[in-house]
Amino acid sequence: MHTPQTSQPLRILLIEDNPHDHLAFLRAFQMSGLLHQITSYVRAEEALQRLHADSGSFDLVVGDYKLPGMTGLELFTALRESGIPLPMVILTGSGSEQLAVEALKAGVDDYLIKDPSGGYLELLPVVLPKVVRKYGDRRARLHAEEALKESEQKLRAIVDGFPIPHFIINHHHQVIYWNRALEEFTGVKRDAVLGSDAHWKPFYPEKRPCMVDILIDGDIDSLPEVLSGTYHSLKLLPDSYSATDFFPSLGSEGKWLHFTAALIRDSKGAVIGAMETLEDLSEWKKLEDELLKAQKLESLGRLAGGIAHDFNNALTGIMGNISLAMLLASPGDKISARLADAERSSLRAKELSNRLITFATGGAPVRKPLALAKCIKDWTGLALSGSKALCELFAPDDLWMVDADEGQLGQAINNMVINADQAMPGGGTLTIECDNVAIPGEKDQLQAPGNYVRLRIKDQGMGIPEEVIDKIFDPYFTTKEKGQGLGLALVYSIIKNHGGQIAVESRPGYGTTFVIHLPASTAQLPSDPVVEGISGKGPGKGKVLVMDDEEIVRLVLGEMLEHLGCTVGFAINGQEAIELYTHALQSESPFDAVIMDLTIPGGMGGKEAIQQLRKIDPNIRAIVSSGYSNDPVMADYRQYGFTGVAAKPYRIDELSEQLGKVLR
Repeated sequence: MHTPQTSQPLRILLIEDNPHDHLAFLRAFQMSGLLHQITSYVRAEEALQRLHADSGSFDLVVGDYKLPGMTGLELFTALRESGIPLPMVILTGSGSEQLAVEALKAGVDDYLIKDPSGGYLELLPVVLPKVVRKYGDRRARLHAEEALKESEQKLRAIVDGFPIPHFIINHHHQVIYWNRALEEFTGVKRDAVLGSDAHWKPFYPEKRPCMVDILIDGDIDSLPEVLSGTYHSLKLLPDSYSATDFFPSLGSEGKWLHFTAALIRDSKGAVIGAMETLEDLSEWKKLEDELLKAQKLESLGRLAGGIAHDFNNALTGIMGNISLAMLLASPGDKISARLADAERSSLRAKELSNRLITFATGGAPVRKPLALAKCIKDWTGLALSGSKALCELFAPDDLWMVDADEGQLGQAINNMVINADQAMPGGGTLTIECDNVAIPGEKDQLQAPGNYVRLRIKDQGMGIPEEVIDKIFDPYFTTKEKGQGLGLALVYSIIKNHGGQIAVESRPGYGTTFVIHLPASTAQLPSDPVVEGISGKGPGKGKVLVMDDEEIVRLVLGEMLEHLGCTVGFAINGQEAIELYTHALQSESPFDAVIMDLTIPGGMGGKEAIQQLRKIDPNIRAIVSSGYSNDPVMADYRQYGFTGVAAKPYRIDELSEQLGKVLR
């Protein structure tokens, strides 16, 4: 019988209590020529103790079944319980075949029967190396299987924890994988779809192929019929397609999905399945819609700005002529009263024009000191005209003034009053409380330290639900059936642009209170004003250059200035104004002031002209005038080289006030 040869000795731990059998075992290996190293013990307990201490010194254990104390089978059981990784062969006497079968059932690697003729001794050098080799192969295979299983578990955990929803079907269109993200996204548990072809159910109201099904069937030409959205193939990944489509069955309002499907092939290139990943684009689509709304609003703003500019120019002519006519009329007669009504209507038209500009395009506020209590009274009276609601205004006599854009702040208060009125359809009381507040400098406060005028606007409506109160200032958010969601967003923007803060307090059933802080002005409270232009005490003699492209504006402005005692020159654009101003300066009959329109279509406007005029005369006194009340130059005119500002349209008293400031 051939005995296998190895370069390393076969290390055997032998437990044999029969001296004759022990000697025969040793002689069999000596005669075989097989490299070996045998360590012998009589008792299994001693061998087990050695193995606990040094199992790495042996390749296998050979033990007699019947031993003093612990039997060979009990030793094998102890080895396995201890996790000692060694194969074991049991030797049994002749006639003990039943014991051998019992040992094999218990998991012993092999057994040999000690036949009386000693034939088993010849088998020992052949069988034992095979046992060691098979045991090693089996352990290697188990290690590989365990490693593969662990790898699969890790991969499954990674894929299952991947935040992108996806699923896999086999070539029979049966779902074999449905990850946790997809469970959360669709609400469909994997157990409900695994092994079935029901992967279409979360996406469609009736059975129809998904993109993975089309790829597996190789029916790419049917994609346009199946998809209402767009699709394209992926260059970096073969056999894959990407598409975007709307799924009305997903969620309460449907969802926009971007999905990618790719075939899965085996090592031989055969299709064994397909995978599809999903990305929810619903929020992105909403943002896209909001961007489109913003672009439309921007276009509307440009249109509104142009209309308001032309409208304000027309109002300048109307209001200027009314102001002049009022000077010619006798106080108290019917004509004077009618002219006063016409002027009030013109002022309301001016306010509406400025609101249109602010609504459409925003813009930096053109500020001036305002006595807030009087303004609020006028604004609320207009907003609540014809309403069932009653407004109560409480303000101290020494309420500080605020530096504000009257048109913008008026629109903000108007929006809030209208909101409060709509919250009380059956009528109620709207309370507006104003007071002076000094905020000290403290850490972690939202409002900067300083003096503020605080407004508390309280209604008796149903209040705002807690779940939406944080969204009321968001653009396009509304709870009204026909609302656009821009009213309070505009209020927030205006208050912020004025350096203020706005907050809301509300409980359902108890009404709503808006709290506004506006920076106080350093201007003094006005006493009973004297309108110099109306009283005939104008800014005095002076020479004024008027630059405006609108003839009606030049005519009425010229008459107003002449009434105020001024000599007037006219220019229709910036270039002509520069020439006239330069000529007057050189002729020693200079202009005392210049009133310039900001925008001249097709020509040089005031913004460009003032730069050149300041080079000619650094001490020039110039007033910027425009129908674009939201232009940054109007809000920060000094930075652009002007010394005064007059937003069109204006009355003669407003013109007199600005001119008086410039000429002083």
